[in-house]
Amino acid sequence: LYVTNHNGESVIKLDSSGKQLLKIDAKTFRRANSVTVDASGNIYVVDRDADMVYKFDSSGKKVSSLGGKKFLNNPQGIAVASNENILVVSQNNDEVVEFDQTGRVVNSIGKGVLSNPFDVKIDNNGTIYVSDTILREVAMFSRNGTLLQEFKGGAGRSAFRSTGGIEVTQDGKLYVMDILSSKIYVYGWEGTAGTVVSGGGNNTVNTSILEASGLKASSLLALSSSSAKLSM
Repeated sequence: LYVTNHNGESVIKLDSSGKQLLKIDAKTFRRANSVTVDASGNIYVVDRDADMVYKFDSSGKKVSSLGGKKFLNNPQGIAVASNENILVVSQNNDEVVEFDQTGRVVNSIGKGVLSNPFDVKIDNNGTIYVSDTILREVAMFSRNGTLLQEFKGGAGRSAFRSTGGIEVTQDGKLYVMDILSSKIYVYGWEGTAGTVVSGGGNNTVNTSILEASGLKASSLLALSSSSAKLSM
């Protein structure tokens, strides 16, 4: 489990019991906002205030950086594709920017479709999922960026008040965190039969688990199985 602290000054790796295994310190970041890990154990951290993404090896040693204000504006969610390309939500530009490992931009996804995107995930089939807080949906794109579907979680209208963190899993489920209602919805492979798996009052999600670890709830969502075979 990787978490950023409240002020975004560090990234901490915890085991299943909550024991700290690694800490990447504040000297690197202005505000570490989100984090993901690739198949080789490399750690990628989004620095929202610096409009940067930093890559670290599994020991926490900085390897490289990419982004900058030319390419990113208020970056949020991040995902790593099977070819090791890096997808980053550029929230204020209403797009997902795809970089290769050298930091070169190879694609822009969602321009003209998205309006305040928040998080991004990619499954084993290459389908890209992007949550959008204003449109209150999860937009799905092909690997090359063609829009496939705009999923709103309900019949004819959005079931969400404001879509935040998302995750897709190996067993074919889509998890969507609703920031304003403090609920997590889970959907089967057809995108129907949505059910609330946790929820509470303001800014509380899965309270018994998060508070037991001394953490506050977040608008981001991460599950232990980050690769998925979800297809809608």
